Amino acid sequence: MSRRYHAYSAMLAWCVWSCGSHSASTPPPPSPPPSVPKVICTANDVRCSGQHEVTTCSANGTALTVTKCPDDASLCTGAGLCVQCVNFADCPQPMNPCQLGACKKNVCETVNRPKDATCPTGTCSEAAVCQSCTPGVTRCSPDDFAIVQKCDASGVFQVGQTCDPATAPSCEGATCTPIPTDKLVAWYKLDGNAADSSTSAANGTMPLGAFVTDRFGTPNGAYSDAGIGSLAPANAALPVAQGARTISLWIRADARSGQRIAAGYGAWQPQGGFFGLGLVDNHAAFIGSKTGITNSTVAATGSAWHHLLATYDGTAVALYVDNDQPMRAALSLDTANQRVTIGQTPSDANVGDTESFHGTIDDVRIFARVLNEAEIAALYHQGGWR
Repeated sequence: MSRRYHAYSAMLAWCVWSCGSHSASTPPPPSPPPSVPKVICTANDVRCSGQHEVTTCSANGTALTVTKCPDDASLCTGAGLCVQCVNFADCPQPMNPCQLGACKKNVCETVNRPKDATCPTGTCSEAAVCQSCTPGVTRCSPDDFAIVQKCDASGVFQVGQTCDPATAPSCEGATCTPIPTDKLVAWYKLDGNAADSSTSAANGTMPLGAFVTDRFGTPNGAYSDAGIGSLAPANAALPVAQGARTISLWIRADARSGQRIAAGYGAWQPQGGFFGLGLVDNHAAFIGSKTGITNSTVAATGSAWHHLLATYDGTAVALYVDNDQPMRAALSLDTANQRVTIGQTPSDANVGDTESFHGTIDDVRIFARVLNEAEIAALYHQGGWR
């Protein structure tokens, strides 16, 4: 080979060495930082995670270990210790108030409380259900006089029936009480006339006065009297002597002093010969000739309507005002005259306008018997009146 070839080879070898073996190298990437465990609990904390389980936190708070109590007879306590129950206090109590946590042979069990044991809403059933009533039982609603409630299968009272305001408006004794009609011997609705709507048909006359709106706003549904009143013919069905009876009516009265008769029947003589309702010094009253009962707590004048009712059982009179508790008094009546007067005194009183009623009168009824309190409530609530 020539010298020129050898020189060229030497130069090539030097270039490979200088450009390859001794070129600048790229530095390696940095190493990631060491990982830090996440803290998930309080270090070394021990607590119950169930009735028979204990949960322990690791020393660095990064791990939880769950272990079971040795047997089902052992319970985990608040301190995270497994112990066997000894008495009632060792056992957790269920949320159901008709059940109890009981310790039996060192084991906690859930047992039903006895039937009829009290609970927050009533009594416990055989199925350990806290119920306010016995299924199927009915009652009057404590919140609404027109509702009959029925106890459903779950032991809760539900609306079972709504009373008809026209025919049986109020609940009494777990049933809707109908408007009384038995032995109704006089009924003056005063709906534009003085007709007697009972079977007696003892129609009266209204010489003066006017028919106005009643308590429900019905036109010509009540009689507005200015001291003249109405007189009906004799009605042989009206009770006499000491016969049992009831009189009922509605009034909206003008203020007048003294005794003011809204309606009644009988004569002013002898004493006890009249049986009626009205006012004494503007307070609701039972009025008998020279005898009576006055409810001094109820001022029955002004724009409000009031229901007045009186019963007589042969020995005593009871006066009801607006379906409230009655006032009673032993009175001896001796009714003979059987003519009804509305808004005025009996014809033999000879007192003129001094004892006649001023105001509005409606729905005068007379029964030949004593109404019971359920029937009295029905008369008061008729039409949905509250």
